Amino acid sequence: MAETGAQSGTASEGVVFAEVVVPALPWEATEAALGGAGDLSGKIVLGRAIRAAEDLVESAGMRQEAQSVLQEALTFAEQERAEIAGALLHSLEAEPESDVETAWRQEVAVRVAAREGVETTPWEVIRGRFRARLSERRQS
Repeated sequence: MAETGAQSGTASEGVVFAEVVVPALPWEATEAALGGAGDLSGKIVLGRAIRAAEDLVESAGMRQEAQSVLQEALTFAEQERAEIAGALLHSLEAEPESDVETAWRQEVAVRVAAREGVETTPWEVIRGRFRARLSERRQS
C-alpha cells in the first residue's frame, strides 16, 4: 500500500482526514462503527442519509419498483439528486385553474387596451439620450 499512498487505520483515524464518510457495512454494524469513529461534525456521512431514506421508504409503504428507483437515485451526485427532486416536485404542482387563467388573460387585455393611443418612445431613442447624458457628466 505504500506505493499507492493508501493507508489503513481505525474508523476514528480515517474520519480525521475524511470529508465524506461512506461506511460499506450492514446498517447494524455501521451504527456501531460510526459511534466509535469520533467527531463527525462537518463530515458528509452517506450511510446515514441512505438509512434515513430506507426508513422513509419502509414507513411510506412504497411499491417495490418505487423503492428500487429511490435506492438508485440515492447513489447519484448531489446535483443530480437535486435536479430529480425538483422535477418530482414540479410534477406534483396542480395545473392552473381555468378561471384563474381566464382572469389573467382578461387583465392583460385590459392593460393592453389602456395603452392604446399612448405615445411611447422607442428603446433606441431612450438609450441614445441616456448615453448622451452619461457622456456629458463624464466630460464635466
